Amino acid sequence: MIASLSGSPILPSFMIRRPDGLFSAVCGDTIRVDTSLPVEDGIRQATQAFASQLESRIRQNPHLWYQFYSYFV
Repeated sequence: MIASLSGSPILPSFMIRRPDGLFSAVCGDTIRVDTSLPVEDGIRQATQAFASQLESRIRQNPHLWYQFYSYFV
C-alpha cells in the first residue's frame, strides 16, 4: 500500500544462512506497483510478485524455512 501511494519501488531482501553459520544478504528483483491499474489490482500484482520471489528463495533453501504458524490447519 505504501509503495502504491508513494510510487516508490519495493526491493525484496532476504537473509540466507550459509553453511559456516554466517548470513548473506540477497536482494531480489525490484517490484513496482502498476499505477495504471485500479489500486487493488496493482497491489495484488505487486504482492504476488513478492510471493513468487519468496517462493523461489524457499525452493532454493528449503532447509532454512521454518513455518511459525499453522497455516494449513
